[in-house]
Amino acid sequence: MNNDRVIKIAKVTGAQGIKGLLRIDSYCDDIELFKRASEIILKSSDGLESSLEIKGVRKQGKHTLLDINGIDDRNRAEKLIGSTLYCRKDLLPPLEEGEYYWVDLIGIDVYSVEDIFLGSLSSIMPTPGNDVFVIRHNEKEILIPAIASVIQDVDLNKNRMFVKLLEGIGE
Repeated sequence: MNNDRVIKIAKVTGAQGIKGLLRIDSYCDDIELFKRASEIILKSSDGLESSLEIKGVRKQGKHTLLDINGIDDRNRAEKLIGSTLYCRKDLLPPLEEGEYYWVDLIGIDVYSVEDIFLGSLSSIMPTPGNDVFVIRHNEKEILIPAIASVIQDVDLNKNRMFVKLLEGIGE
């Protein structure tokens, strides 16, 4: 699997019913991606990869359910619990100017507007108000709000982000 061309989209968390539906924890905002992706890649917890064809997807309460060709009973579905699902990156919808997929930002080098290296973006925490970027350098961790007044520039080609630190952050 070429990680530049695929993106992690979900984790299989359970089986639903007796017909082999997969209950998934989707990393996508909506299920349209699963409708566009006729084929996904499954990586099992033991590292094996296989291509799967999606027959259908639907929301049921807070869960997302996937119907996959060849997974037609609960026993088969249960064997996939803990697996990770990936899709081709080119199936993702285009973003507006200044918007980025998390997968493209994780690992980016972060600098202050004064060109001081702060660390690498190690994770992103969603919060009700705005996302928070977790920047790590050695043992130090800085939490930066992902808001326009802080994030000054992102250059994915150079793997760099420039931020204007708020008073009291990063000291």
